[in-house]
Amino acid sequence: MTIKEICALFELDGKYVSCSEIPTGNVNSTYEVEFINGEKREKYVLQKINRTAFKNPPEVMENIVRVTEHIRKKVGDQRDHSDVLQAFVARKKERYYIIDDHDEYWRCYRFIDNAVTHDVMDSLDQVYEVGVAFGQFQNYLQDFDA
Repeated sequence: MTIKEICALFELDGKYVSCSEIPTGNVNSTYEVEFINGEKREKYVLQKINRTAFKNPPEVMENIVRVTEHIRKKVGDQRDHSDVLQAFVARKKERYYIIDDHDEYWRCYRFIDNAVTHDVMDSLDQVYEVGVAFGQFQNYLQDFDA
């Protein structure tokens, strides 16, 4: 299956335009895909889940969706949710992943604009910011029923 065919299996609005591999990271195969919906361009992150690292992708996705929905409810009207991870459901299966012709699992998220990832920390300030973000994440989950 092509990336375009895989994208078509998710509930994404608009018409497929392009795809480029995101070379950073060291676990999953990750792609930035772009769609056009009228005058608006939408970007998504498509990932092939590494089954060596993640033995049970359906459970991984269930956990991710439960955690992100909890956070989305928690922040409520405090701000928009454009910086909270959002997974997309498969069109026909009503689950947050698809399985391709080679039994590989794929997931799709909304692309978070202005997000930056680092494979290596360059400064103590970056390490500090990671700690602040992780603390905020833990705070959002303090009442999460794991």
